[in-house]
Parts: sequence; structure tokens; C-alpha cells
Amino acid sequence: MTLVQSLPPNLDGPLDTVVVLPEGFSGAEVARVCRETAVQFMNESARWGKPELAMWLAGPYAIATRHVKKEEGPNLLGGTPLIKEIDIRVVDRVIRAARTEVHQALAQVCADQSSAFVLRALIAGTVTRCEDGLREPAWAPVRGASMRLADRVLSLFAVDYLVRPGDYETDLSICASCSSITFDAYARRRDYCSLHAPQPARKGLTVPYPGLPQLEA
Repeated sequence: MTLVQSLPPNLDGPLDTVVVLPEGFSGAEVARVCRETAVQFMNESARWGKPELAMWLAGPYAIATRHVKKEEGPNLLGGTPLIKEIDIRVVDRVIRAARTEVHQALAQVCADQSSAFVLRALIAGTVTRCEDGLREPAWAPVRGASMRLADRVLSLFAVDYLVRPGDYETDLSICASCSSITFDAYARRRDYCSLHAPQPARKGLTVPYPGLPQLEA
């Protein structure tokens, strides 16, 4: 079942949006920024603490989600100033939990091309339909103060999936060694990123003269 076929009735009808991207912004550009921001979190956050998470939320994430904001009350992880008031151990647990949840969602895509995380984002309202400057249909992540960190990251991947589903079916790769996320068809086939791909066995070169050592290729 494809994503479009499985959309709830209120999401698969004619496009009806109130959000219009600023002139010069296309759906493809929004998706590109979302992918870069989400991949950065997954590939770097294992070494993050409070300062790095705050910089990501106030920098790349804020830029990727600046088009649509949900009006809500304050939340501890909703803005960077309040992160300073949270115990570092709590931040570490939140980061680890978010990484685990996102990793599992992406691993499911790689295993059986399941788009369940995209459907959940659409139903939860963390992703919304919109139009770009040329009035073409597009998608954008929604930023809300009460959103969990995992939902923030998954909303970015969901927007990218909705624009470029083929990349997730053929190119999305999770390294079996370091768990890094890449979009590389070759890495997907071998299950390793370029840094951890097993090297082919080195074959010895035979020489026609007995007693001489073999040379390695």
C-alpha cells in the first residue's frame, strides 16, 4: 500500500491550504533543508550535550521550521533559553530516546518501505500541506512548543519523504557499524557507509620464480 492510498480521508482530498511559502521558496527547497537538518541531528547528536542541542534548535531546526508555527503554551524543550534550566542528565536521556525512536522509524523504511512514521506525522499535525511561491502544492514541518524532540526530527524526515519518496525506497541507508544516515544507493546495498565499508580481500600476486616472496596487490 502506498502512502497516498493509505492517507486518512481528510488528508487525501483536494488540496486546501492556508499556508503559502514566501516567494522564492519551493517545496523541493524546503525538503532539502529538512533532510539536511534531520540528518545532521542523527549523525552528530550522539556527542551532543545541552549547548549543542540548543544551537541546533535555535539554528538549523528553527530555519527549517520557520514557515509554520503552532500556537501553544511554553514547554521545557520548546525553546533554547529554558534548556539551560534542565539537568544535563535529562537532556542526555531526551537525545538518546529521540535518536532511538527516529532510528527505528528509518530502519523500518529500509526493511519494508513502511511509511508509518509519515502517516503519524500527518495525523499528529507535525507536517502540513502548503503552497510554494508559484502556488504549487508543497509540504512543511510544523513547529510547536509542546512537541517531543523525536517528533521534531521525524517531521523533518516526513516532509522530505513526501517530496522525494523514491529516495527512501532506494537510497536511504543506515550504516551497520556507526548507524550514520546517508542517502546513497551503493551504501544501502552494502549496509555500510563509505568509512566503514568492508575492504575486499587483498590477493597475492604469483611470480614465476620459485623462492621469491609473493607481492601483495
